[in-house]
Amino acid sequence: MKYNKEKTIKCPECGWEYLPAEIYYPNSFLGKPRQINKEYITGRIIDYMGNNMNLSETFICDNCGTNFRVNAIINFNTQKTSEPNYKTKLKKEKLFLAES
Repeated sequence: MKYNKEKTIKCPECGWEYLPAEIYYPNSFLGKPRQINKEYITGRIIDYMGNNMNLSETFICDNCGTNFRVNAIINFNTQKTSEPNYKTKLKKEKLFLAES
């Protein structure tokens, strides 16, 4: 088991530590987009229906009872991987033999 101090949330009053999963609700945190409309050529998102990400949450400390707010700051970094792209064939290929 690995303890990563950077990923904990501390009560501002007593310093009691929490993991993000103890405070944030996954569906609320990540949002729930539906009907996402994108540009056909560029893939840019034009608009969508549903809920956006909720990065702010209030919580009451289990240890001292202090009510506090947590604001998450999220960064998304992408990088190309060297793993091959796998394609799934939906139809079985047919084998043809030429007659001579």
